[in-house]
Amino acid sequence: MKFILILSIFACFFQSCTHSTVEKQPKNLILFIGDGMGLAHIQAADAYLRATSQDSLGFLYLPGKGFITTHSANSYITCSSAAGTAISTGTKTNNGLLGMASNEIDTLYSFTLDAKRAGKKVGVVSCVSIDHATPASFYAHSTSRNNYHEISLQLPDAHFDFFAGGGFIDPEKDGVNAYENARKKGYVLISNADSLAYAHEFSNILAYNTEGVFPYRIDNPHNGFKLSDVTRSALSCLSNENGFVLVIESGKIDWASHANDVATVIHEVIELDNAIKEALAFYAQNPDETLIVITADHETGGMALGSANYPYATNMSILQHQHISYSMFEQLLGEMFTQNPQVSFKTIMDTVSRYYMLDEIELNTEDISRLQAAYDFITLTKVPAPELAQRLYSISKPANERQKNVSAFCITMNRIIAEKAGIGWTTHAHSGIQVPLISIGAGSEAFQGMIDNTDIAKIFRTYISK
Repeated sequence: MKFILILSIFACFFQSCTHSTVEKQPKNLILFIGDGMGLAHIQAADAYLRATSQDSLGFLYLPGKGFITTHSANSYITCSSAAGTAISTGTKTNNGLLGMASNEIDTLYSFTLDAKRAGKKVGVVSCVSIDHATPASFYAHSTSRNNYHEISLQLPDAHFDFFAGGGFIDPEKDGVNAYENARKKGYVLISNADSLAYAHEFSNILAYNTEGVFPYRIDNPHNGFKLSDVTRSALSCLSNENGFVLVIESGKIDWASHANDVATVIHEVIELDNAIKEALAFYAQNPDETLIVITADHETGGMALGSANYPYATNMSILQHQHISYSMFEQLLGEMFTQNPQVSFKTIMDTVSRYYMLDEIELNTEDISRLQAAYDFITLTKVPAPELAQRLYSISKPANERQKNVSAFCITMNRIIAEKAGIGWTTHAHSGIQVPLISIGAGSEAFQGMIDNTDIAKIFRTYISK
């Protein structure tokens, strides 16, 4: 069914090309940002779907292809706030800054603000907190991306028509509540996912998940916010005669990549694909006036399709046996150590077996030794040198409380299953590699080939001003 949808969209695309699409300016601009999503993340998700369900990742096969550079003003490897600022404003800045020039004095303004002034409706969506670096770069300005309360108070002053995300990280400070601030400035607050179906009946929407983020899809949540559902609601709310700009971030691809959790990454990329399908359905009805651009702010994890332990081999279907995200697994192990600080390695392994189906994954002696070493790190029985601990576990200084070190075990298990799938990781941080740029629709010819991340805002502005 997915291929049929893609083929029908291609038909609309090529038909519009024969009617001089180049001369047409899109009035509806939709930008998807897979935070931390490199080409390997996309290909891995596509390979996983092909191996487990004979399906494919739809957006990988859209016609417009290119790459963008991601470096910030002061580093070849960017952070999300500098990358988000470059994409949204068209100007490079230093890592850590948000909507501010590298001199920390001049304010930089996003093309979304230009769109609002031009009479278009505007929406910003993320599956992480709406005051996080990437979504905030489209409406806020701060000398530190970590000034979450300050950033949250700026949200309603942008006067955008639709916001949705995981809520605010630091909503209450000095007697000022960010949610009440938004309400007083005319926003309708929606904290129940079921109510999204009625969002189009109101103006100025702020939808948020009270849990702080959208749940990971691999954890199989039975309710709650989904990026695809929110995208559909946003399109319904923003569609109008003057057009709109909609920015949608899949923020937890980055988070799972920091933890080197490839199975969780893949499920997040698939959910991004589901959100893009909602936009493609809208595009199919409005092919001559809609542009869809899909990219990333940077790559996270240094992910590669290839593993040193299993050269020239892949086994993507093995990832279907992981049924829990690193985040939930860390929470589970943390609770086990809190209840019993002396919990045994065998008990931990029994828990692993339930959530990773070890009968299917088949750990070898080296795998068990690595997990035992991680357990010894948690219990402080045997602690490696800080440099080695940083490389192995992304932790250089273990905490005295065992439940705070459990990420070492989770990261080790993540890397083992990734290797067996044929996936390698080089870092727990960002990399400087160029990231994919995929597009379809009116004006998409400008997004092919190699461009800089600042060019996205510059091109979007030319479409907004006409």
